[in-house]
Amino acid sequence: MAIRPYDTWLSWCRGEALPRPSSRRKRATRRVAPTEGFASPPIAPRHAHAHIAGMKTHEPLIVTCTYSREPEFARRLYDQVAADRLLSSRIRMHVPLERGEKEQILPETQVYATFRFSPEEFAVARRLKWIQIGMAGVDSALFPAMRDSNVIVTSSVGLHDETVPYVAWAFVLAFATGLHEAYRQKSAHIWDRRAVVVTRRILSQHLLLIVGTGRIGQRIALLAKHAGMTVWGVRRRTTGPKPHYFDRVFSRRALHSALRQADFVILIVPGGEATAQMIGAEELACMKPSAYLINMARGSVVDEPALIAALQNGTIAGAGLDVYATEPLPPNHPFYDLPNVAMTPHISGDTLDYPWRAAQLFLKNLRRYVTGKPLFNVVDKRRGY
Repeated sequence: MAIRPYDTWLSWCRGEALPRPSSRRKRATRRVAPTEGFASPPIAPRHAHAHIAGMKTHEPLIVTCTYSREPEFARRLYDQVAADRLLSSRIRMHVPLERGEKEQILPETQVYATFRFSPEEFAVARRLKWIQIGMAGVDSALFPAMRDSNVIVTSSVGLHDETVPYVAWAFVLAFATGLHEAYRQKSAHIWDRRAVVVTRRILSQHLLLIVGTGRIGQRIALLAKHAGMTVWGVRRRTTGPKPHYFDRVFSRRALHSALRQADFVILIVPGGEATAQMIGAEELACMKPSAYLINMARGSVVDEPALIAALQNGTIAGAGLDVYATEPLPPNHPFYDLPNVAMTPHISGDTLDYPWRAAQLFLKNLRRYVTGKPLFNVVDKRRGY
């Protein structure tokens, strides 16, 4: 069956009559009942898939995606679903563009792709079976009611492999080359070569400690090894094979002893109760006065008042921050004025095409879902990752 043009598709979604077929090829023209919002084209299913839990073969799966409200995003996603014989025969895709559309479709939504999910939305989404969060961290969706439910939660782990490591490494390079001091001097109209030179480091003579040895941590470790650094890691357990590119790996119980040796410390652990306030006054006191802390994890992982005090009194040399306990960071926050802090506004994983890349990962999982295959990136709702 040929894919109908986008304008015809919108007419179908609105319940309008479809164009009559050409006289050369006579076939019945059908009228399809209207649906809420936009949906996939009416392509008849070729095979029955009764094994999809709770879904009759003649009922489409209601899927809602809120990764973007841009019309071009919606058009591309609808076109992609329409061109996919498997998905177009099994689902009805909705991309809410107007205010109020999401609230209308949520009660019927069975599969939901979004960046954040609230308890209020969960209370409305009574038919929800699976939600995919468009970020690596899913702590925003793990409220008590969700943890206790049978709803499957998946993350978008893997999307940040080409972005977050390089922002973390950029912080290391900025501190090692004195760029953070040079930028400060530029803003203050100061020329002081010595103030820049005294901050510079030869990376091959220094040790990097990465707290979190997953995919992103291993990418950062690879960059550090290329620079000749010694790389240590800390992870929840030390059982199993040692991750790639790490010289040594410690359990969290050995965190304090590892901190005492490190020149740069990068945090790349998931948020949640298990990592809340992992770095506090006691941990900061273990670090060298010449060491730098770089937080790419969650703001909750670091005790911010303790970090501010450590930066002000010289307990550590500086910090590179992409995440914060409160976001957006208030204009009067001390981080803005501390000269030994380099900051980015929680953008380490973002690119202009991020919503589209997140949608592609979601569609791959959606194909697995409708065919009964195991999903990628399933979250253990108790552990939080």
